[in-house]
Amino acid sequence: MFLQLRNTTSGLAELDLELLGGRACRFPAEIFAQVLAVQDLGRRNRHGDRAARIRRALVILGMLTLIAFGDGSAASGLPRGPVVTGAHAVTPVPGTAALAPPPGTVAQCSDARDLHAGVLLGCVARLRKLLEMKPEQREVRNAQGQTPLSVAVLRGRSDAAEILLAGGADVNAPIRFAKGMRTDYSGLQRAQRPELAEDSTPLMMARDAAMVALLLRFGADTRTKNNYGWSAIFYYTHHGTPDMLDALLGAGAAIDDTADVDPSHAGSTPLMWAAYMNRGAQLRTLLKYNPRLEIRDRAKKTALDYARQFGHVEPIQLLSAAAASR
Repeated sequence: MFLQLRNTTSGLAELDLELLGGRACRFPAEIFAQVLAVQDLGRRNRHGDRAARIRRALVILGMLTLIAFGDGSAASGLPRGPVVTGAHAVTPVPGTAALAPPPGTVAQCSDARDLHAGVLLGCVARLRKLLEMKPEQREVRNAQGQTPLSVAVLRGRSDAAEILLAGGADVNAPIRFAKGMRTDYSGLQRAQRPELAEDSTPLMMARDAAMVALLLRFGADTRTKNNYGWSAIFYYTHHGTPDMLDALLGAGAAIDDTADVDPSHAGSTPLMWAAYMNRGAQLRTLLKYNPRLEIRDRAKKTALDYARQFGHVEPIQLLSAAAASR
């Protein structure tokens, strides 16, 4: 479990709590202020017992969040809508599907002073106005190194993304971390959340085919890689859908692209990653684009080798049939 406290460029405070399985929840400003007050109290008195109590309080907060999900969707990686606990709403960060929180109120929208705030609040009319008034903010990055477009894509706000793109936002603007930001995330965390990798582009962060199509229409580069060596096709193979892969490959993504998906899988192709992760639906889509079955990674293994190693029945059947037909 990992906790990160932060302020956004719009002045809206947020708290990110990373749960089991790489899922995360984003808390609103009220809860942030309460937890921050506890942390400030801890800084004034650094006795071990007080620090332990603070840590326990944060763990309890995470446990309560998991309980609030009820059906176990947080652990299984299936995000849901906002979960209301008391007077506050706890909103899951998008993972395997897009999540667009409801638009802000009229008062909230009128208070939005920059593009990031307009996107976060879902204020479409205000976003257009801000874009006219402050076009230079299109490429301004928040504390997480994200442009307004990246935030719109992560939040699943296709309406906001289209407004920004039509207004001249850079469709390939990468994440640029500020000095001192945490970068030591696990391979699983990076696989599930491309926003944790510097140089990730909005296309890598898309969570549904409609967003992918929108970004491609505005010229998103399908072959760009982030600083972990991942391109969008690896993210879609891991947690995307077949129609997302179809859109990407139809736009020219490299079917036999390679990446060091983690230290033990260096030089992997999307086909190997799908076989290793037992992604049958994604594997079927990849095979439609005639990938090379004989490619071996630096461990000297093919996609079929990985399917057999882990006993993944559907990938074994699909890859064996593909090899027999060639």
